[in-house]
Parts: sequence; C-alpha cells; structure tokens
Amino acid sequence: MLRLSLFSSVRELSESNVFFKRLVVEKGITTKVGEDYVKATYTLEVDLSALEQTDKTVEDSKKLVENLIDKWIEEEKGVASTMKEVAKVPEIDVGVIDNLPWKNFQKEPCKPFEAGWIMRNHEAAQKLATAIEKAEGSLVIGNMEYVFSGDKKQFINRKPVKKEK
Repeated sequence: MLRLSLFSSVRELSESNVFFKRLVVEKGITTKVGEDYVKATYTLEVDLSALEQTDKTVEDSKKLVENLIDKWIEEEKGVASTMKEVAKVPEIDVGVIDNLPWKNFQKEPCKPFEAGWIMRNHEAAQKLATAIEKAEGSLVIGNMEYVFSGDKKQFINRKPVKKEK
C-alpha cells in the first residue's frame, strides 16, 4: 500500500509555478500471523515550504521519505517473522518445566536455575521437546535456554541465559 499526497498553493497565477507546502507519504504492510492479520502503517509528513522547489527537489524528498519508510517496513517484516515462529511454539508452563527431574552434569538433581539435562523421551518432557522442535532447536523461556544435545539429540539441555550488560 502506498498513499502519496502533495498539498499545494499557487504562488502566482501561472500553473507552472505551483508551490508545495508539504509532502505526506504513507505506506503499510499486512502480514498473516497464525489465523490473524497484523497491519502496520507508517505515515511521514515533510514540510516543503522552506525548500527551494524544483521537480528534482520534490522528487528527491519523496524518494528519501519512501526509503525511510521502506526501512521501517523491513524491520516490521522481521518482527512479523518472529511472531510467526512464536505462534508455532506451544504454550508451556514454566513451573512444569522447572519441576522436571533435571540432572546436573554430575548426574545429581539440579538446583533451581542450574544448567542441566533430561532425557528427551521422558514422559513429562514431551511438550518441551515439541516446543524446541518448533522453535528450530533452541528455545528461551524465562531466564533459561533449552536445546537438544547428544549424537541422536536424545537429551534436552538447559542453561541460564546470559544477561547483556
């Protein structure tokens, strides 16, 4: 979608001397996420009254504004893509995950928020394994990251997520 508006006034009576007051460019994107549609619209208004206007300066202003909005739309596409991936991942209760029989790497029961592992085929870990698969092998829930490990991906590992400073 692209909507372009030029608002003008006549400087003199001659049609060749039209002076544009402002330029308004509106672009949008609609993306399907699951069963829903997400719409983002960007509108940018530029005051052209202080610009020494020629066909080239008005056209250059329009291109500059369109390029800026196009960048925003590309960012929106990235967000929409992430939303699509998140929509595929089943909802999981963090409390249930925390209470799985996690073992640390010395094969002792894990403390809360400690790195550890569980067998992927453990009955209580099936929903987590499905979620990791749908998240393409790595899933962050709360402050823990969950991934498959082992030569046959027979384990689920968890580790604390490093906080950025």
